[in-house]
Formats: sequence, C-alpha cells, structure tokens
Amino acid sequence: MGFTLLLISLIILLIIIIAILVSVQKLKDDPYKDLPMDEWNCPECGFMVQAGNECIYCGYTKKSK
Repeated sequence: MGFTLLLISLIILLIIIIAILVSVQKLKDDPYKDLPMDEWNCPECGFMVQAGNECIYCGYTKKSK
C-alpha cells in the first residue's frame, strides 16, 4: 500500500514538473516578433490596418520602405 502511494505521488509530481516546463517554454516563444506593428491606412479601401503588411479587407499589400 505504501509503495503504491509513493509511486502514484512520484508520477503525479513528474506530470506537474513536465507541465511547468512546457508552459515556461511557451511563454518564451513570441509569435508576434516578426510581425510589423505599425498602423497604416490602406489606400485602396481606407481601412486602418493595425498590424502587418496586408489589408484584411481588400488584400492590398503595403510596399516596403
């Protein structure tokens, strides 16, 4: 009985440690690091694009500088 309880406790502890390591790894990954964040008005439809180089309404692509 004591050995089984210890084994179950170790398995649960191992699962918790793995979950913490995975969540810390995901916090370090920034999905927006390569996305331009400057706002610009689309000359085709007038929509205010808040992030990226392409208008989501008309598909106009902003020319790079």
